[in-house]
Amino acid sequence: MALGMTTIKIQRARIAYLTAEIARLRRENERLRRACEVFDFNPTPEPRTDERDYGLGGSEWVDPVSGIDSWDGKQGAD
Repeated sequence: MALGMTTIKIQRARIAYLTAEIARLRRENERLRRACEVFDFNPTPEPRTDERDYGLGGSEWVDPVSGIDSWDGKQGAD
């Protein structure tokens, strides 16, 4: 019976912790919502494009003649 009581105490402690965590997260969400309203922040996602990113830092290479997109230019050259 002692093992059952220990398990119940552990579960109650977990429930109490999670309930407190939920309350904390709700307060944090409310604070962030108010901050967004004050600063008139309305997040809008960036539009998706089908273009590939060839910006700095990438190792991509496109052969201007064949249009092969690979780092070594050997893709499809069998």
